[in-house]
Amino acid sequence: MFDRSDTLDGVGKAIHQAAKIMRLMLYSTRQRRNLYYILFIMMNEIYNRKILELAAHIPLVGRLENPMGTATRHSKLCGSTVTVDLDMEGGRVSKFAHEIKACALGQAASSIMARHVIGATGDELRALLMQVKSMLKEQGPPPQAPWDDVAVLEPVRDYKARHASTLLTFEAVVEAVDKIEQSAKSA
Repeated sequence: MFDRSDTLDGVGKAIHQAAKIMRLMLYSTRQRRNLYYILFIMMNEIYNRKILELAAHIPLVGRLENPMGTATRHSKLCGSTVTVDLDMEGGRVSKFAHEIKACALGQAASSIMARHVIGATGDELRALLMQVKSMLKEQGPPPQAPWDDVAVLEPVRDYKARHASTLLTFEAVVEAVDKIEQSAKSA
C-alpha cells in the first residue's frame, strides 16, 4: 500500500468530485462514506505519484515519417487509443514514436515503453508482453531490468477494468514488430 505522501492533491479533489456525483445516486450516509473510502483507496493505489509523473513526461511522442511497422490498439472499455511506429535494424528496434490518447495508466505504460524500447528485440518485446499480462492477470512478478519500471503498474492487477488500457502500448509494439518481421519473411 502506498503512503499518503505518495498521493497528489489533485487526485483527492477528483475523488471528492466523484463522491459528490455519487451522492445523487446513493441514499444513505453510510453508502456515501463507503464509496468515498473505496474511491480513495483505489486512487491511492493505482494513481500514485510515480504513475502520474510517468504520464506527465512521455518521451518520443509523435509519428515516424515512414515507419517500417505501425499498429494502433484501442480499448472499447475506456476509449483509450495508442498508435506506435517503429523501425528495426539487425533485429532490434532502432526508431520509435507513439501517439497516446489514454488515461494516466495507459500514458504511464507508454512512457515506460518509450524509455526502454530502443535496442530491444522482437523476442524480448513478446516476452515483456507476456510478463506484463502475467503480472496483471495471474499475480506474476513484474519484469526484470531493464523493464523493472513496469513494477509501478503492479497495483493495477486488482482493477481488471484497467488492464486493457495498461496493456495497449505493449500489445501495439508487439503487433508492429510482428508486421515488420512478417514483411521481412515475405520479401
